[in-house]
Amino acid sequence: MNVYDFDKTIYNGDSTTHFYFFCLKRHKSLLKFLPKQGFHFLRYAFKRITKTQFKEQFYVFLTGLKDVDEEVRLFWESHEKNMLTWWPDWRSNDDVLISASPEFLLEPIAKKMNFYLMASRVDKHTGKTTGENCWGEEKVRRFYEKFSGETIKFFFSDSTSDAPLAKIAKIAYLIKKDKATFWMCYDDEYKVKGRKKTDYNKVCEMEEQDFYRRFLPYSAGSPENVPTYYNAYTDQYRRVNIVYCADSHTDGFKTKLSLDNVKRIMDFVNNAPFKYDAVVNAGDIIAPFGKIPKAKAYKSADNFFRLAKKCDVPFIFAKGNHDLNDWDNFPDRVLNDSDWGKLFLNHAEKKYGINRQNKKNGEKSTWHYYDIEEKKIRIVSIDIQERDTSVLTDSGACKHHGGNAWFISKEQMQWIADTAFNFDSKSEKDWGIILTLHQYPNKPKFHENAADVLLDLCVALNEQGTYSYSSKNEENSFYDIDVKADFTRYAKEEKKPHIVCWLLGHDHERKHDIRKGINIIWTINGSPSTSSSDPRMVRIVGTCTQNSFDVVNIDTLHRKIRIFAYGAKTTCYGEDGNRFLPDGLSY
Repeated sequence: MNVYDFDKTIYNGDSTTHFYFFCLKRHKSLLKFLPKQGFHFLRYAFKRITKTQFKEQFYVFLTGLKDVDEEVRLFWESHEKNMLTWWPDWRSNDDVLISASPEFLLEPIAKKMNFYLMASRVDKHTGKTTGENCWGEEKVRRFYEKFSGETIKFFFSDSTSDAPLAKIAKIAYLIKKDKATFWMCYDDEYKVKGRKKTDYNKVCEMEEQDFYRRFLPYSAGSPENVPTYYNAYTDQYRRVNIVYCADSHTDGFKTKLSLDNVKRIMDFVNNAPFKYDAVVNAGDIIAPFGKIPKAKAYKSADNFFRLAKKCDVPFIFAKGNHDLNDWDNFPDRVLNDSDWGKLFLNHAEKKYGINRQNKKNGEKSTWHYYDIEEKKIRIVSIDIQERDTSVLTDSGACKHHGGNAWFISKEQMQWIADTAFNFDSKSEKDWGIILTLHQYPNKPKFHENAADVLLDLCVALNEQGTYSYSSKNEENSFYDIDVKADFTRYAKEEKKPHIVCWLLGHDHERKHDIRKGINIIWTINGSPSTSSSDPRMVRIVGTCTQNSFDVVNIDTLHRKIRIFAYGAKTTCYGEDGNRFLPDGLSY
């Protein structure tokens, strides 16, 4: 539901004033009321009477009209041209018009424009008002009286007197001369300073307002006249918006707060003023260390996924190095492919339509992809946490674990080449690929760096070339690499499949690198729940720095990436949180 003020918002001018002078021009006899109107205006100016009382005295001119309905009809015949042109593109079927102007005056135009009308209840024959003038807090009271429990998605007004309505809307815009600007309307008393205890719900509400002020000019759904470096209106259908998070470690030191963060991210997505294309989680949802029983690790992961399953848009997950419960633990306690299927991936396959591989061992794969069909974007979830858990230490624990081994198996690597990077069945080939994996390892101890091989595979796709790589691990054949790919068939296409970027976690900081022409992007950890939280960031539990994620905005028309941060920034209010603005990161 969108809500609009009328005068100077979707109508150019003040309709009540225009109607008065329209009637005065047609009926000179109405001048006799001018002294009385002027006297009561002075009383109102010196605060001797209320706005409602003054308006009743102003509307006395209505008693001098023989047929008010006819005057209203003739007025709109000549003044409908004053309706502004920016607002129809925002319309939905249940929109509300709410105004301090008299109801009898706005009824014809509201009916014609298919608005539900709320306005001042003025008797068109006597000028007397029933109830209060529909202004300020009265607009909120009238709205909830009719629409109890409803949410205002977008609110538009020209006047700061409408701040009470703006505060209850998801997003509010101030309209000035047919131009829309984002309206920040929270009170100074809610600003966060130091470690002062505050209302975290209000903090998140405030942060959300600030986030959308920064983000909306680049996203789908922005008004044509919101300033932006590209035309956000004509190419808005091509914009891709993905909520991107990682490293929640929900079973760390602050489990309750960390799970609350996950819930708030899902609420942010589900209650957004428009539909996001996906949520990407780059792993480490839990952080078990040592000989943790499998049932305990499974329950911790299940607590996370119970919240993730409430996501209304596709939730794409890539395992992290902590997620397997294999760190100095026994192999029978490791979370396996079947466990991940039961925990979430079977659900995601059914609800969102992710594509998984039927592995040679009969299990369904943890790696998968999801297509945003209408925007020609494929998100590929890579499992870089494959390792041989049968190799044991003298104590019987896994020798290869999340602290020293991160691998992509031959089977998965060939699936990437043959299936994830295959667009032969698509009528249009110019698809962009986003890869999400937990980390880019530095010199793994027991095997070659499979991420380097994956990077070369991406380069081969971008260049429409061939790629072949094979290596034998002398100590353990599990870590053999053998992949072949041929992308030359796409060279003849005018528009070709290409890599957009990699989205990673693990490092607990926001950073970016370009490796062999491929954009590698990291996000900060999702909550300050472990001792490894980045000490260089302001992370205050109970404030908007606690909840941390990014929104990745991809302009496929101009091949630009922009990232907008929510929470966990250098400050609470946006400084240094966004990336690649204003011009965007090219891909």
